[in-house]
Amino acid sequence: MDDSLRAANARQFDRSGYVSGYQRGDVRHLVRIRETVDVLLRHLPAGPGRRERPLVLDVGSGGGITARALLDRGIDVIAGDIVTGGLQTADPRAALLQFDASRPFPIADGALDGIVAGDVIHMLFDPVAFLRECRRVLRPGGILVVTTLNLAGAQDRLRFLVGQPPYQIDPFNDVLKLHIRPFTARGLARAFEAAGLRSVALRSNHWVLRVRRRRLLLRWPARRWPALGFALVMRGVPAEGTCQALPGRR
Repeated sequence: MDDSLRAANARQFDRSGYVSGYQRGDVRHLVRIRETVDVLLRHLPAGPGRRERPLVLDVGSGGGITARALLDRGIDVIAGDIVTGGLQTADPRAALLQFDASRPFPIADGALDGIVAGDVIHMLFDPVAFLRECRRVLRPGGILVVTTLNLAGAQDRLRFLVGQPPYQIDPFNDVLKLHIRPFTARGLARAFEAAGLRSVALRSNHWVLRVRRRRLLLRWPARRWPALGFALVMRGVPAEGTCQALPGRR
């Protein structure tokens, strides 16, 4: 099976299993979104040529929580999603764009000041191609913030030690079964580099530890050791020079 057919199958799988309104009110999601918005607002392009109201694309806008938070802070937002169900809950102040993030974006080169890709990259067959498109549509000095669940979080490392599969790619979970490209912090940084982006900061939301039926959410170790957190929030900027291929890729 060639890559084009595999990619088409992955897209069909994503569409058939799509969960509308994925940005739920769970505290883990809300903290992750808050970290994402904070990172973006702190590092949007400044200086000559900056728009009075920066323009940001929210890829996979889902329930619209991220877009709403940005709009409330004076940012112009394009809410993008692959299916109309993901746009029905969008804030009316946002521009709507239905598109497939696994294909070339219907956006001009250098048109955006920022991009938020919340919990999208692990659902894509070719995440590096997606990141290259993000780089293309960012203006010089623009910022990309990507979030994804962490395959090497503290809890999953413990699960591996006792022979249990990682929670983040549970094939029996309605949402997690869509995670076809799991990432660690180092793996995500490598994908950024291969796409011509430079990863410049990493955050996380919580360490999540499950003890019997209890779930402990710990914020302070996630701040200190984000690579062990439940989710990864990585900030990147366009790097100088051309994109480099991952070792072993052609």
